[in-house]
Amino acid sequence: MTNAPILFDNLIRYENTPSYEHFDHRAENLRSISYHLQKTFILADHYKKQIRIFNNNSMLKSILDETGNGEYTSELKLTEKISTSDLSLFTHIFLIINDHILTRKDESSDVFYFSFNIPMIDSLNCSHMVEFKVLPYIYTDTSTTRLPWITYFQCSESDSSNPGRLTLHNLKDKSETFYLLNNESAHLHEFMTLKQSDLEIFELACQGFSEAEIADCLSISTGTLKRIKSSIMMYLNTQSTAQTITILYQQGLI
Repeated sequence: MTNAPILFDNLIRYENTPSYEHFDHRAENLRSISYHLQKTFILADHYKKQIRIFNNNSMLKSILDETGNGEYTSELKLTEKISTSDLSLFTHIFLIINDHILTRKDESSDVFYFSFNIPMIDSLNCSHMVEFKVLPYIYTDTSTTRLPWITYFQCSESDSSNPGRLTLHNLKDKSETFYLLNNESAHLHEFMTLKQSDLEIFELACQGFSEAEIADCLSISTGTLKRIKSSIMMYLNTQSTAQTITILYQQGLI
């Protein structure tokens, strides 16, 4: 297990101490909601770099029981449950999410959430796929810095068997942005973003459709289709559509 932070960015410094009256109020609300809805919620305190987990989901009981229900704990209690073989991928995901949440200052930054799947290990050393939804929650200064003090997580069992599928959900226009992650090559950007129509190109290719048929189906020109495919394949350094589909599948995007 790496000692590098995953949930928290140690470079972030807050000018003022947040009001923990607000934090305690949110925490007690989540404790009650978690109990009544049998759901799992996590509050991540970026000021103290601690988390509180409220788990009443029986499906996640064997994974999160050791974290202490509603007690303050370190991020290690959560991240040590992540499958070691997938840790680097999800360290990458958390860092992207933190960078997005902690550095965006525009007015739309509080009307989105991220979702992704992560394999976690239970008390019997069995792996289970868990879906995380990540939302900025409380801001220290709503008029200037817009740095969130608390990040809010919802966790549930996932229907998917594939890790990944990092998605930004924009609640204003109902759009989705998919993140194609690169954790292999230092000279390339850490991710590229895709629209649903980009993924549909490869989903249709999986079904055996030709480029002309796919372009017609998506109402784009074959030239546009080739440009989209070329940019994605260049980013991934893949030599064929089949290779590209494999990577997209491994990241849970198709």
